[in-house]
This record gives sequence, C-alpha cells and structure tokens, in this order.
Amino acid sequence: MTELSQHFSQNDPLASGGLSDAARNPVGADREQRIEGNTGEPLVSCIIIFLDAKRFIQEAIESIFAQSYENWELLLVDDGSTDGSTDIARRYAQQHPEKVRYLEHPGHQNRGMSATRNLGVSHAKGDVIAFLDADDVWLPRKLEEQVAILGSHPEVGMVCGARQHWYSWTGDHQDAQRDFVIGLGTQADFLFEPPALLSLLHPLGIVSSPHTSSLLLRREIVERLGGYEEKFRGIHEDQAFLVKVYLKEPVYVSSVCWNRYRQHSTSCFAITRKTGKVRCEWLVLLDWLEEYLSEQGVEDPEVWELLRGHQVFARVRVHTQKREWKQAKGWALVLVRHHPWVFFRRLFEMIRWTILYTGVFQRMGPKFGAWLVRELSPAAKWRKIPNKGRNAHFATKFKSLARRQEL
Repeated sequence: MTELSQHFSQNDPLASGGLSDAARNPVGADREQRIEGNTGEPLVSCIIIFLDAKRFIQEAIESIFAQSYENWELLLVDDGSTDGSTDIARRYAQQHPEKVRYLEHPGHQNRGMSATRNLGVSHAKGDVIAFLDADDVWLPRKLEEQVAILGSHPEVGMVCGARQHWYSWTGDHQDAQRDFVIGLGTQADFLFEPPALLSLLHPLGIVSSPHTSSLLLRREIVERLGGYEEKFRGIHEDQAFLVKVYLKEPVYVSSVCWNRYRQHSTSCFAITRKTGKVRCEWLVLLDWLEEYLSEQGVEDPEVWELLRGHQVFARVRVHTQKREWKQAKGWALVLVRHHPWVFFRRLFEMIRWTILYTGVFQRMGPKFGAWLVRELSPAAKWRKIPNKGRNAHFATKFKSLARRQEL
C-alpha cells in the first residue's frame, strides 16, 4: 500500500469509522457476507478524465487503489493535457497494465469533458461504470457499498449519495473548519422511479444534483441513453446527462458520503465563474433541455412550468450581468407575475449556498453548523407545499410587488 493509500484508510474520519453502522450498511446487515462470498463480483470500470491535472491526479488515482472493493479497472482518459499529467497517467498504465489503461483522443486533441467521458465508456470492459474527477477523491468503501446497493436493487440504473465539500486539503487550519457534508436534500436511502427526480433535482428543482464522483451506473443504461451530450464541453455536461437518467431510469439516492469534492480556484466551475460565463451557460443548458424534452414527448405540465420559469429566471440574470436593465426588468416582471414559485426557490437556493460556502456557521460549532445545514435543506417543511398549488400560494405575495414595479 502506498503512502497516499494509507492516508485514506488511516487518517480520514469519514473513511475509517466516521459513518454510523446504519449509514455504512444501507442495504442490510448481510451485505458484507454477500460481498465476500460472491465470486461473481461485477467488474467496475472507473473512469478519470483529465486536462492539465498534474497537481491532483495522483491523489485521485491512489484513492481508487485504496478501495476495499478489488474487482475494478481504471481508465485514465486524457483530454489533451500539456502539463505533465499525461506522463503520470502513462506511468500508472505501465506499472499496472492489468488494472490501468491510458486513453486519449486522436492526435492528443482537446475535445471537451463530454466527448472524453464517452471515450472512456466506449473502452470500458465492466458492466458497471464509476466516474471520478481528477481533482476529487473517493473514500475507501465507495465501490463496495455502491455495488452492494446495485446487487440488492437489480432494477436500479444509478446509485448516488452525499458529498463532502473539501477545503481542508490545503492543510490550512481555517480551511479545515469549512469542510461540510451535504446530501441531495431529497428523501434518502430511497429508490426513485422515473421521472420523479426530474422536477426535484437541479436543473429544474431546488435540490442540488448528485456530484459526478458519487455516481455508480450500469454501463447498459449509459449506452442506451446515448452517453454524454458532446455539445457541452465543460460546465453543465453532468447536468445534461443526469436529466436523461432522471427521465428514464430508477435511481437509488443514499444518505452516505462516498467522495470528497475538492474546492479550489482552478476547477472547471471556478474558472467559468471567474470569466462570467456561468449564467450564459446555464441558459444554454435550459434551452437544450427544452429541445430534449420535446423530442422525448414529455407532456407533464409541472415539468414545463418549472422549465419556463427557470428560463425566465436565467434571462433575468444574463441581462443583469450585461447591465441591460430594461430587458432585465421586463423578464423580472414576467418571473414574478407568472412564475413566483421559481423566483422564491431560486432566491432561497442562492442564499442557502452563499451561507454554506462562506463557512461562517460551521466555525460557530459542528452541532450548530449541522443544524443550520439541515434547516436550510430543500427537504425542509416549506418544500412540502403541493407542486400544483405553489404558484397560487406565492402569487398573492408578489402581486403587489409586480404592480409597484409597473408604476
């Protein structure tokens, strides 16, 4: 076992005994006997895509080598790196040819995240697929516990869980106080039939979508859904794929945290945010979603109401960012008058994440921080207002505001 592998098994409260017995054993007390006694354990194809990830990729790879589940293969898929991460990936493939393979696009091209994930899936030998972003890490029991869930629920196409927002990787004491684990905010340890999650989770719901590094999928459903949408080269490539899963496949949502989501200034999202493109890219996703839902023949009025409301909200934000005040005001009036529920919950979500990311309440004490995160969860009582009655419930609250804006 390497030094980094020992780090995950010895120095991590989440990895070694930090979870309760119930959380570690989400599918029954006999899980470990089934895993240990089963000689037909499915091969899991672990896929790490990377672009100039020299700083973090080795730690991601070592977290796979540290897995308690041993029947896996690792595909390191290069999206045209130039910083030395290619050499690291090739070295692992040379040292562990029975477990690790290196892949790249023809001519070492950069083709974007979706095309790179699809390349990995097309070369996978396993019946089960797990993605790990090159700057994140898995906890040691991730594959073992998720494979057990798939085995207990043969109808399930995808398993996902909570994630840890990981600041303490820097070694700074203040950053250590900012770490927090957050679930999706839906009912946990529960199997959702399609398309229930479509209106609950991001991008149409207030509940955050599962992190890519927390997913475990059957390869057949990834192929059946057509893989990742190559139109999305960077940000939101995961959202477009997950929408297809929510619409067609049963999903098991667990309360267990299986991955650490590294927070740093050079991540894809952080860079997109710095360049001011997040709002425009968000609108691109929603417009694609409109086209996709139409192609799939979705007629659910709740889904379309949510989509229209989010499109209006996105346009308000885009015009505001561009300082196009007249257009922003016009769309804001449409939002408040016709989609007040979307306005309310998007505003709530923005406040919620601002509080969580600042880490102020975590520093005031673990118990208080945990209570606050729970109270700010989308699963709170106010979320139980029936979908069909939400706009009517909030319309009266915003009607007077809309009238004042028109004056």
